[in-house]
Amino acid sequence: MTPLAHLGRSWSLLAGAALCGALVGAGGAALAPKSWKATHTLVVLEPRLAGGGASVDYNLTSVRSYAALLASPALAETCRATLAHPAGSLPPVKVRVPESTRTLECSVQAADRTNVAAFVNCVAGRAIEENRRLNRDLAQAAVAEVAAARDALRKEIAEVQDQLALVRREEGLERKRAEMKAAGEDITAWTATAREALRRREEAEARTRSLSAAAQARPARRRLSSFLAAAPEERAALPERDERSTVVREEADPVRDLAEKGRAESDADAAAAGAAARAASENRARGMRRFGQLESEIVHGEARFNALVRRLDGLSASQAELERRFSLAMVDALSRALGLATFSPAVTPDRPVGPSPLLAGGAGALLATSLCGLFVLSRME
Repeated sequence: MTPLAHLGRSWSLLAGAALCGALVGAGGAALAPKSWKATHTLVVLEPRLAGGGASVDYNLTSVRSYAALLASPALAETCRATLAHPAGSLPPVKVRVPESTRTLECSVQAADRTNVAAFVNCVAGRAIEENRRLNRDLAQAAVAEVAAARDALRKEIAEVQDQLALVRREEGLERKRAEMKAAGEDITAWTATAREALRRREEAEARTRSLSAAAQARPARRRLSSFLAAAPEERAALPERDERSTVVREEADPVRDLAEKGRAESDADAAAAGAAARAASENRARGMRRFGQLESEIVHGEARFNALVRRLDGLSASQAELERRFSLAMVDALSRALGLATFSPAVTPDRPVGPSPLLAGGAGALLATSLCGLFVLSRME
């Protein structure tokens, strides 16, 4: 006998098993405690300054961490208190994050049909408010960080400005520049004085040579002897007062005398001009040493001063950038933050969770029939 024929002969048994299974399934579904489920769907908003395009990966922890916020026991307890439900009367919120989407589905399943939707909507609303508060706190923290950096930079700028004033006083650059200018003018004046003195000496020496040549060109003086000293001083110079003593005289030569006198004057002028030239050269050497010393001090002072000026310029540019960032810090931080918004609020459920009695009865009948059929086939000879 084939299995189908054997099952056909046991149709009454199979029918009874199906009836019993249907009754058990339908009765169990009808008598089981009813549970109602409400779901609130939220959407994660992209940052307003994200730059457009697919700039946010919604599978990242920063996005999926909203599940922990929605399932927070603190939010649930706050909403229970708001709805006047005792603690533990409503189960925790369950959150599902579909892959590669910007939605979050938070749901609650409970026996209270009238308040389950209000509860999950309350949790979602509290989560949205908490997210806004966290974004504001983060923005304020960013502003405070920029403000602290700006204040530190302002303090550093004030210190550098004080250092500049101190270096300006210590180095005395303006005074030293004036002294160096005066020293340069003195060097020029002493150089001109020395040049003029050398010119005068050369002229005097030229006159000396010319007058010496003129004197040497004159014939030699003739020596004249006389038996009678005409002048009283000549008579006084004689060893004996003898009228017969002779007095030797040189012949008068006015040209030679004038030349010799001019040569003596030229020698004196040359000596004076040489002394003036040496004094001017010494003063010029001292002036050049002072000029070099002042120049070295000014170079050193300007190096210190310019280093501080460059540092101050860099700090001023950084301050301008920090001032700009401070003015935009709040808006920038809020514009880059992720937001939460309601996409689909929960509504009061129309039917409980679980299969209907008809479906449960059909499933029970199918299961009982299958078990009974297996039993019948196992008894085949």
